Amino acid sequence: MVGTADVMLFFVIAWLASGLGATASALINLLIVVPRTVLLVFGGTLGDRFGARRMLIITDVFRVFAVLAGTVAIMITPPGLVWLAVFTVALGVISAFSIPAANTMPRLFATIEDLPKLWAKVGGLAQVGRMIGPPLGGVALVAIGTAGVFLVDLAAAVIMIGILVIVRPPYQLPLEPPTESVLRQSWAGLRTAARTPGVPPIYGATALVAAGVLPIMFLCLPLLARERGWTAAATGVVEAGWIAGSLVITVIIARRGILRRAGAAMISGPLLTAVGAGLLAAAPAYPYALLGSVLMGLGTVVFTSHVGPLLLDWTPDGMVSRFQALFVLVQSAPQMITIAAFGAVAELAGPVPATGCAAVVCGAASLVVALSPRLRTAERPVSETGTPGTDSGSAG
Repeated sequence: MVGTADVMLFFVIAWLASGLGATASALINLLIVVPRTVLLVFGGTLGDRFGARRMLIITDVFRVFAVLAGTVAIMITPPGLVWLAVFTVALGVISAFSIPAANTMPRLFATIEDLPKLWAKVGGLAQVGRMIGPPLGGVALVAIGTAGVFLVDLAAAVIMIGILVIVRPPYQLPLEPPTESVLRQSWAGLRTAARTPGVPPIYGATALVAAGVLPIMFLCLPLLARERGWTAAATGVVEAGWIAGSLVITVIIARRGILRRAGAAMISGPLLTAVGAGLLAAAPAYPYALLGSVLMGLGTVVFTSHVGPLLLDWTPDGMVSRFQALFVLVQSAPQMITIAAFGAVAELAGPVPATGCAAVVCGAASLVVALSPRLRTAERPVSETGTPGTDSGSAG
């Protein structure tokens, strides 16, 4: 519910910004992404200090105040560029501190053996929220107006605070004592991540998959559709094929767990994604493009569903939020480069070569995994004792 309300709100913000022109729309999108990217590691550090649950309560309280101020402002005056800019910067800053904690929360509700199934369930629900959020936002904008959408998000944030206060996770993670400054502890997290065996190639492979897949769906696909004369509805179906493929694997893993040979899955996933992207680029007919999109969804989630639990398993005690912050960072930062690069290729040579370049980037992730002995031979996480052990207790 909360994730869907957030997607609805961001849809409405994007819609309002688009009414101010292309430059204003691009600026508003950047003002969300840039603060989040710059502050993610600091957000992870504070999450390791205070605990994921407490950090989410704090950030949701700030979100309530921000959305409440936005609701009051929008009732007084129509949103202009300055108003939207201030509001989106606030949301970007808040999300930088909430995302690492949110990514850590599944570990507080599962043993390391059960984590892959829970990870898949959480990821599946997030995908559903991303899928239904934009159309719901459009309907809500017509039915209850901009202020009404803001109030829906405000209510969702208040409900989330109540849930976080009432529900106490069954497990806890060691916290990092505040013996050093936030800056020093953030730098310590970066150094440890760079030195932990298997973690740098996890980040590298994840960066390549994200840098290839997301620009395909948000940049290359619309350009391909216009070149081939597809309608907006047909293009939406192709994009939905990616989500459908993702959900198929998500449901299977939520029921049965990930493969024992996680390394093999992390190699085959990006390769399958690259094949799907290549088929989308060279599709001789519309059904082949849809099949390519489905294959991309299948391959992407085969990769991410095995990478995520391994990263949590290999993270040193007291650094889970910082490692999760870096995990989000390596997914978002490279897109700023590849979107510009693939856009330039599409402008000079057309969308087909641009999509082909993105497919090569996706496939390169398999090479990164294959060249890492620890990743290549990795098996699914297994608890040493098979019981919660020292994880037991109330969450911080």
